[in-house]
Amino acid sequence: MAGRRKITEEAVIRELGYIAFADLETVKAAEKMKALELLGRYLGMWSDKTPNGGADGEQSKLGELLRLLGMSGEKTDAGAVAEV
Repeated sequence: MAGRRKITEEAVIRELGYIAFADLETVKAAEKMKALELLGRYLGMWSDKTPNGGADGEQSKLGELLRLLGMSGEKTDAGAVAEV
């Protein structure tokens, strides 16, 4: 079909990156977190299966990522403070 864009892995990752690293004034916190989660899974930073360390290891990786992004303790859309 004429005019259709080819969807590639690179294009999807690029779009997720735009959302993940956009200012919170541009995107909702939930959208940003989902994009970060998907990128982290793609990069193998964490998996759905928890090793012997349980969820604590996954939580600390996410907390470190949020700290690096300067998002730790920011308010969510619901007005609650996000604790990681």
